[in-house]
Amino acid sequence: MIDRDRIRQAVREAYDARQRGDTDAFATYLAPGATYRLTGDTSRLGSFPAGPVDAAKAIGALIGRFRFNTIEPVCVLIDGRHAVVHYRAGVTIIPDGPSFETEIADFLTFDDEGRISNLVEFADTGAIAHMAASGLI
Repeated sequence: MIDRDRIRQAVREAYDARQRGDTDAFATYLAPGATYRLTGDTSRLGSFPAGPVDAAKAIGALIGRFRFNTIEPVCVLIDGRHAVVHYRAGVTIIPDGPSFETEIADFLTFDDEGRISNLVEFADTGAIAHMAASGLI
């Protein structure tokens, strides 16, 4: 069974890659067949990846749309092979759209190799729907 320290390290490194916008580095923390799902009302998000979908493709699409200028962990909870990562992020819409602050919570499940097999993201879907309707994303 994977241990907490290995999960904590994987979380730190994966979120560092996310902040750098490094899709390839983030993908190394995903298990084959990993899935991504955005929670909330996703009916008005247009082409925004809501899932459940392939995690590597979804994260790649998100990295292509949003630059995470800052990621500040609020809380990381680890229980067995599960982790919850609550963080604040300073985000800019790519290429040079508006910037905003938001809070996100990710629920992660890890496989025995220490890779993310499932990522469920809790984000402000109302704000995302507004951005989609405004043509910002």
